[in-house]
Amino acid sequence: MLRLDVVRRLGDAFELRAALELARGGTLVLLGESGSGKTTLLRLLAGLLAPDQGRIELDGATWADTASGFGLEPSARSVGYVFQDYALFPHLSVAENVGFGLRAAGVGRGEARRRTAAVLERFGLASLAGRRPAALSGGQQQRAAVARALVLEPALLLLDEPLSALDLATRRQVRGELRDILREHAGVSLYVTHQPMEALVFGERIAVMAGGRIAQVGAADEILRRPRSAYVAEFVGLNLFGGRVVRREPGGLARFRTALGELVVADPVDADDAFVAVSPHAITVSREPPAGSAQNVFAGVVRELVPEPPLGERVRVVLATEPALVAEVTRGAVESLGLAPGVRVYAAFKATGITPYR
Repeated sequence: MLRLDVVRRLGDAFELRAALELARGGTLVLLGESGSGKTTLLRLLAGLLAPDQGRIELDGATWADTASGFGLEPSARSVGYVFQDYALFPHLSVAENVGFGLRAAGVGRGEARRRTAAVLERFGLASLAGRRPAALSGGQQQRAAVARALVLEPALLLLDEPLSALDLATRRQVRGELRDILREHAGVSLYVTHQPMEALVFGERIAVMAGGRIAQVGAADEILRRPRSAYVAEFVGLNLFGGRVVRREPGGLARFRTALGELVVADPVDADDAFVAVSPHAITVSREPPAGSAQNVFAGVVRELVPEPPLGERVRVVLATEPALVAEVTRGAVESLGLAPGVRVYAAFKATGITPYR
């Protein structure tokens, strides 16, 4: 079991505060935009940075504890680290790269050779053992980097954007291989990415990071259905608003105030502070004020039209309303309404088309 509760400040502009627990045999994906604190958290776990406050422990053994001033050296931590650029030694062969950690740990020459050969075979690198990194493809370099991390049989495996250096075709091929490897790893695995789709592929659990904080932790399905960050909501295609109920009305409705505007929602009942999500499919777009029963009607101009793959039969309409909204309509509706950037429209949706949650 990995347990951490740490604070780390980087200059005056950034502070990481994170608390996590993760059992052995599981993979946690750290998802967030650049600068959210993902790599800083990995470096704290590896011992490449020390926390300003807090504690890190694995399987009951203390790795860092600022209260006592204790910090275990990186070389003494059972960690395998796959860097974004792989960090293979250019002057060493594949076999020498993979076996480097074993030699550094003082493993006997015969045992080191045996374990290196076994890992090279497992990763399909045995025929490339004598080559240097420059003679490898991107996918082969990635496999060599993972092999080097796993040959040590680490209790903690850290992967920092391990697919980002690959082209799209190679990334698809390697992704399945890496997913199987992580499923077999008996220790704790943390996988960093800024790609939500990648997080869904690898993550049994996902921790969404933003501004040095863990904004949400949960199973992939929970993250998809109830996002708590604009970053994830945009990926899954929802309009997301955080706010507070300011007035309850007859008929089970409530006025919900967000930072950008006010909505009429089906009353969350059990909480004043909440999130509300609106599907783009629930929003109708018109050139004239709607005459129907929709409780939420907002006027604004079309900011952007984005055809949806694969054929563009549906189009996402980004609206400069208050609050800003994204609707989804058919391509035929775009043509019949004459939608284009700068055109003034009305966006409408019912209170029952909103999903509130805490």
